[in-house]
Amino acid sequence: MLPSALYAKLAFSHEPETGKIVKAQEFYPGEQHAFINEGSSHCVPSLNTTMSPLANRNVILPALVLVVLTISGIGLQQRTDAAGRYHIRLVNNCGFSVWPAWFHSGNQSQICPGGTLLEPTQEYSFFPSALWSGYFWARTGCSFNKTTGHGPCDTGGCNESLGCKAPGKSPFTTAEFLPNRNNGTMKYHISFLHGFNVPIEISEHHGYNCTHLSCPCFETMESCPSELVVMSGDKKVGCQSPCEKFGDERHCCRGNFTGSACQATEYSRYFKQSCKDATTYPADRDSVQVCAMAATYVVTFCPEDTVPVPSARRTIRRAII
Repeated sequence: MLPSALYAKLAFSHEPETGKIVKAQEFYPGEQHAFINEGSSHCVPSLNTTMSPLANRNVILPALVLVVLTISGIGLQQRTDAAGRYHIRLVNNCGFSVWPAWFHSGNQSQICPGGTLLEPTQEYSFFPSALWSGYFWARTGCSFNKTTGHGPCDTGGCNESLGCKAPGKSPFTTAEFLPNRNNGTMKYHISFLHGFNVPIEISEHHGYNCTHLSCPCFETMESCPSELVVMSGDKKVGCQSPCEKFGDERHCCRGNFTGSACQATEYSRYFKQSCKDATTYPADRDSVQVCAMAATYVVTFCPEDTVPVPSARRTIRRAII
């Protein structure tokens, strides 16, 4: 392990799967770095030096990654605004580990590394290009091999890998963001279109007065219709999307059920009753909000859970893509 004094100056490049270091590059604090473009298979997460011991394991970086440490959050925010990027903070307020993941909504390339581990109280700052729209979710019950970074999850798993290269497998609760670089606005919403696995909240910092969205409790899963329940052993771990469960035109709003024929079903009404802030079927647009792209959006998993916060400050990890 490198001495902590070097953290601010070195970036490490890792081989896919093995995590073996193949390159080190020098950076300096306060310097604006050149980051890999969206179409590349390389990634550039930057981590604060207060990271937990788990963040040092190779399993956290199964794809080819550059890790940059100790960058000023304030200076970074100023640069990303000027560079046409936006800021998403992923916060784990659950009393258990989650493995956040993300995937693009349109035709863009996937942004590396595609996923990470967050222990309770940890957070991950994400700075995508304003050209990138996508959604974020928490995977639960994952068991990744420490050498390869591969393994299954109870919910939300994608290609059995820590870094998602494909959409997750239902059920999982999503927070979706669709920036408009032309007018500087951001559309965002919480979605149950892939089902539900953990409570989620979208809030905003920096005083733009964006609408707060929250689906804060596990009631959605606890009272899930039996035909949609997903179990892991004897434990209920999620409530599946009716579209992905049944695959029919009516629940998926396909074929004869597009346009005005796409209507709420008994399942989408159940989901809406459990959380009025969530999008519950494809034509449901009541919960989609619009605010400034320059705002900092905070996605909190388990917003109402009470997690003991250590005396040291919260572990923060940042990624600029």
